[in-house]
Amino acid sequence: ISRQSFATNRKTLDAKNVKRLKIQAKKKKNLSKPAKSPEDDLPKEDVDQPFLQQQEWAKFQQSISVDGFQTGQITTAAVLKKGRGGKQARLRKEKELARLQQHQDVTLNTDEKFPAIRYSQEETERLLEQAYGALPERAGKRGTRNLQRQENRWQLVREIRSKYKAQIQAAHERRMEKRHWKRQQVIAAKEQAPISRAQDLEYQAQVLQRWADTMYGTSEEDVAVLEEESSEKVASATSD
Repeated sequence: ISRQSFATNRKTLDAKNVKRLKIQAKKKKNLSKPAKSPEDDLPKEDVDQPFLQQQEWAKFQQSISVDGFQTGQITTAAVLKKGRGGKQARLRKEKELARLQQHQDVTLNTDEKFPAIRYSQEETERLLEQAYGALPERAGKRGTRNLQRQENRWQLVREIRSKYKAQIQAAHERRMEKRHWKRQQVIAAKEQAPISRAQDLEYQAQVLQRWADTMYGTSEEDVAVLEEESSEKVASATSD
């Protein structure tokens, strides 16, 4: 029984190993393949066809191209298949440049045979007069009313701003006048302060003397002393 179970387990392990090896071989095969490009999904006949938009653009460039001048315009449409360049692309480009150079040489030779037309001064003036005379007269709105409205509007704006500026200046002048009046009042009060202080001290001495006479009946010596003290206080206040 043990030998049979061992053989069964061995067969199961061999089958698992075979399956694992097949999976690994398949992964290696997929990794070795090159990356699939979007061009592979297209049919073979569509790969060699140029882009539709680029083809239309090349037609437009061909329609506006000037004979005898190489301006670098795209006159041939590229195909969908991407190429890495190389010898074939270089030869194709050289053939295209040689064909353009040959066409340019032919054009230059033609220009030498037929020189440019030169007009006289009178003929030039006549042609210019004819060209300017063929210009159509101007039609449509001129916008003069709008310009007049804008001019009136800005004139009113300038008037309003000028009045506002004058009002601000007048307010500033009134403010400065009031500030100057306050300063003059303070200066006058400072000049009058010693005299007012002396008058207050004299009045306080008189009140104190009246109170002392009423309460205690002071003598003439005490009155003299009080008068002397009050006079000294007034003198000190005046000197300050």
